Amino acid sequence: MKLYKTLFLVIFLAIGMIAHAQSPFDILFVDDEELKENPVLNETALDLVNVYLVDSTYKRRSERHRLFMVGAIIRIFGYRWQTIDRRRIKFVGTINSERIPGRDSDRFTEYDVNYDIYPHLPHYIDVALEGWQARLTKFKGRKAVPEDNRDEPPYTAPDSTTDLTKFRLHSELTPPVDSRDALNAFFYPTVAPMRLARHPNFLESKPSVGVYGNFVLDCNHRCHPEIHPYEVLWWLDVNRNQGQLDVYEKTWHVGLLRDVSNRFKHWSSSPRTGEISIPFVFKMDNRANVIEWDHQVFNGFSNEGFATLKIDNNLSYLDVTEQKHELLNGEYLTIQTNGSILGGGIAYYLSDIATEERADGRYVTGYLNIPMSIKDVYTAELRMREMRM
Repeated sequence: MKLYKTLFLVIFLAIGMIAHAQSPFDILFVDDEELKENPVLNETALDLVNVYLVDSTYKRRSERHRLFMVGAIIRIFGYRWQTIDRRRIKFVGTINSERIPGRDSDRFTEYDVNYDIYPHLPHYIDVALEGWQARLTKFKGRKAVPEDNRDEPPYTAPDSTTDLTKFRLHSELTPPVDSRDALNAFFYPTVAPMRLARHPNFLESKPSVGVYGNFVLDCNHRCHPEIHPYEVLWWLDVNRNQGQLDVYEKTWHVGLLRDVSNRFKHWSSSPRTGEISIPFVFKMDNRANVIEWDHQVFNGFSNEGFATLKIDNNLSYLDVTEQKHELLNGEYLTIQTNGSILGGGIAYYLSDIATEERADGRYVTGYLNIPMSIKDVYTAELRMREMRM
């Protein structure tokens, strides 16, 4: 076993999680304060989220700038985004730095909301390593890396002394123009001077997040690995409810967004169609359990795109604001939304329902699955709660 994987297990044992672990959902019993302080735990929880888009693999190998004929000309000289293996990937890590454009950037097509994200979990360290090693397969990439450095991280596996920020992946997206102010207010920072540390959904400068998008080399510069565009973004809100709720009452933020720059007309075409699956845990003692689902920013859905998902499960649509579902043995879960969405193009279903025995009683676990086909954007806040009188 690689040394860094051994180190990860030692860390995990030290915090006492493995000793009683029975299922992956046990991580949701870690309180928000500890998740905030321990990125290994936070990223482990975020990794429970499942994501896919219907075009998770694609044929086109590269995209380019589109400034009249300039983009076509510079592409001949290698200035382009080059796919690593023609797939979109899930990547979970912790933000090391951010770049939020100012409003004056509106006149440019590259209005990118940028993050450098570095991983702590072994699987995602391996993903980042794959990206950095791919850089060395390109002439421009090799030229940018001194030969003596090619045998060091991030081009080789880390050890216990390695600074994991070396394995950061740059992640970029140009969000929809007409939705930027709404995204900035309700979802995540898109217009400076707003920053992660000031935004009420984060309240910290280096949160842990999950992203899903194209795994590419940016050879417009020096062929460094990126997730560009990232089209799905999710995280746990670990700041607003510390100490006020039961530990398993989590708050999730999720979003599916299309890159609207003119650079990725093949990789990020409209509609964007896929599914986001969010885990939940509730106590089984006939409590009134609820998922409070706030629709935030959206600008249209596609029934034609939605049909390509071909989902066999019984779907519940969002044309009403409250629906009740039986989970197991007379336990019910209520889905409450802050408004109805008519016309289809988005729905939900529950899956993987199971029970888990713990010292303080029985719990029910499962997934809330949200299939959708969007024009440009859909974001939501999902609060897993016990109804309190």
